[in-house]
Amino acid sequence: MILQKCPNLEELVYSGEDEVMEVRMNFSEYRARNLPVPQIRCSRVAVDPLFPALVNPSDSFSTCVGRLRVRMDIIGLFVENLDALLHILDVNQRMEYLDIVVADNSPKYAAEFQKHHLKPIDRALNFPLDSKLAFLSVLSSTKIGAAAGQKKRKRRAAQGFSLHGQLDQQLLSDIFAFAAPRVLREVYFHLFRDVLNILRFKIDPFNLQTQTSNAMKDLQSRGV
Repeated sequence: MILQKCPNLEELVYSGEDEVMEVRMNFSEYRARNLPVPQIRCSRVAVDPLFPALVNPSDSFSTCVGRLRVRMDIIGLFVENLDALLHILDVNQRMEYLDIVVADNSPKYAAEFQKHHLKPIDRALNFPLDSKLAFLSVLSSTKIGAAAGQKKRKRRAAQGFSLHGQLDQQLLSDIFAFAAPRVLREVYFHLFRDVLNILRFKIDPFNLQTQTSNAMKDLQSRGV
């Protein structure tokens, strides 16, 4: 209903009633291509329905979930859930951020999740505007230069015009998307006591690592 009433909405954050999971869904790619946004059922934002959906490439839900936070300190540090999350990281190449909160540390799993940290995924950053302008400038200068000169150069110009004529808006978008750098996935596995800083300093849970560090520095500077 929210997505239908808000046609320009590109991001939606949902937190389950039990606060076990927090999901951030991104629809910017659908909006950019004028594609219908998939129907999202809130009942899926729970461990049992969500985990299988995130490893199903044919499920459009798996392409929308960009960030996920799981409170293992609430549902319990079950091995099957941790294994399921590791499997999601192996299969799902669209999730940009995974934040796992646990009550008790597990060095074995902490090391396994660390392996996925800052690994490139199948999402691209925005291609820099300067690079786009430079690319288009080269095309334009090639076209103008080829149009002048001798007949031999004019014959080459015809080939140049043909190539340039094929570079429509969609093809240019595909070129820029292919050339854009990949997003580096962030994965964090930490104790619940670190999350207390979220409540005290109103830290964004999806930017916990950096902001928690800043909060601790602030405490130290004040001698707390």
